[in-house]
Amino acid sequence: MIDIPGQPHPLSSYRSVLKDDAALPLYYQVQFVLKHLIDEGNLSAGDSFFSEEEIATELGISRPTVNKAMKSLLDEGYLERHRGKRAVVKGRHDVPLIFMEQLMSFGAMLEQEHVDHRTSLLERAIRPAPQAAARELKISPASKVVWLRRLRFAGHEPLLVVDSFLPYPTFAAIAELPDSAFEEDLYHLIEMHCAVRVMGAHREVHATNISLQDSELLRVQVWEPCLRLLGSTYAAGGVPVEFFDSRLRGDRCILRSHLLKE
Repeated sequence: MIDIPGQPHPLSSYRSVLKDDAALPLYYQVQFVLKHLIDEGNLSAGDSFFSEEEIATELGISRPTVNKAMKSLLDEGYLERHRGKRAVVKGRHDVPLIFMEQLMSFGAMLEQEHVDHRTSLLERAIRPAPQAAARELKISPASKVVWLRRLRFAGHEPLLVVDSFLPYPTFAAIAELPDSAFEEDLYHLIEMHCAVRVMGAHREVHATNISLQDSELLRVQVWEPCLRLLGSTYAAGGVPVEFFDSRLRGDRCILRSHLLKE
């Protein structure tokens, strides 16, 4: 970022918001300040970033604190740095959640947006249905479900963790598939191996924070902002097929809709 003569440094106004006695560690507060400057469009991809000395001076904090905040930004993909050179802002692209208004899977949405993606199956089991899943699938809590936990990547970045619950034994075949099969769309697998076609869905979005376990999977700090998508899919006649609980990186996803007046 280029300083404009006669104008205050972009970081100087944030000095007063940093608190040593706040619940959040100081380095974490600094990290939020630096992310804010990038997210608000004040810095573009390829721009040189502030030096650690410059940040420490303008915010009135120690170099070790700045170093820790910078490391987090590098790990999360906000910045990149080559040996011996100043860090630069990394090109980042938001993923628009257009599938909120269309009956398509998350993978199909990414393909429509021309985003390279892949899915990794982390865990699966046949287990008792959690209360929320039992309610949405219209089964008793004592009933069994096929549980899948998958991690989705956009490019090289982990973007979403999703837990899916499918009634057992209707979808027992899904539990027997090889791990590599889950690189395919789940709706496609359900149709191919269980002869069930998804015909409807409802989805709702909640604002929350990344949990400790999800923070490790999504490579962000614990308690970072997170979008949580909950919902169910249905076959013909409104028969429940799947209950899902997805957690998305709040710094990478936006909700987008297109409305027309009739």
